[in-house]
Amino acid sequence: MGKTGPAGGLILTLQQMLEESCSSEEEDERGSFIPAEEVREFKTRIRHLAQRRQELRQTLKQRFAQLCVSRANASAPSTTPLPPTPHNQWSSVSQCQH
Repeated sequence: MGKTGPAGGLILTLQQMLEESCSSEEEDERGSFIPAEEVREFKTRIRHLAQRRQELRQTLKQRFAQLCVSRANASAPSTTPLPPTPHNQWSSVSQCQH
C-alpha cells in the first residue's frame, strides 16, 4: 500500500488518495442522499419564487410608469391624480427616467 513517514504515519500516493476519495464519495451517495420528495418540493418552491419575483417586477414597473405619468401631468389641471395606496409612496422621487 503506502510508505511510512518519519513519524510512523502512513504516506499515501496521489493515486491512492484519489481512489480513497472516490470510494468515500460513493459511500456517502448511498448512505446519505436527499430524498426525491424533498428535491421536488425544492424545485416547486423555486418555480413559485421565480414567478412571484416576476410578478413583483411587473408591478414595480407599472407603478413607476404611473408615477412618471402623474408627475408629468401634475401641472395640467384636467388630469386626475392617482388614488393614494399603501404602496404609492413615491414622494421622494425627484425625476422619472426609463
